[in-house]
Amino acid sequence: MENIPVIIKDKFENTKKTALTLIENAEEIQATKIDGSISFRYQSSTPKGILTNDERAQSICFITRYESLPIVEEVNMFEDKGKYYLNNYDYIKHVLNEYRALIQNKMIQFTIKRFTIFVVKKW
Repeated sequence: MENIPVIIKDKFENTKKTALTLIENAEEIQATKIDGSISFRYQSSTPKGILTNDERAQSICFITRYESLPIVEEVNMFEDKGKYYLNNYDYIKHVLNEYRALIQNKMIQFTIKRFTIFVVKKW
């Protein structure tokens, strides 16, 4: 990004600052903090398992999806006829779509809300 005009660099810096501020604000009101990976251990003294096969598969799918969320490490740009474009636009769009499923709680079969209800019912 050496030859990118200052005005565009400034716009990126402002956007980055805004994004970091949004993240900090969200972290302040976040009720549950998750550091590292998620794992669950189910124990039961009954002869039958706590989870059905379907519930076990859904919990594994949710955890696997959560742990494999992609991260945008950097924004790459290119210049064409004096205009600047995102070089990794498709990847950024892919990352946003992966997070959208978790945020909206719609595309994942076994969502956080359903998991919470499930745990409460099992106890």
